[in-house]
Amino acid sequence: MTNPDEIPRKPTRILTTGEIEREIAGIRAGLEMGGVPFTAEAETAARSVLSGNLTGDEAIEVAHAAIRRRHGL
Repeated sequence: MTNPDEIPRKPTRILTTGEIEREIAGIRAGLEMGGVPFTAEAETAARSVLSGNLTGDEAIEVAHAAIRRRHGL
């Protein structure tokens, strides 16, 4: 099996505000069609990743930390 770190990737690019809004609308529509609410926290995380402020892994860690705090873990 190929090591994921060895797979060539295109360089990342900066999305425009309009592109980010379209991506957010698509995420919202997909979740709502599946009966899953698009929470304010999820939208904030999505915007952070799409704008390049966080990686996907970092956004997941932020969400996990919030869950652990809420449950006193």
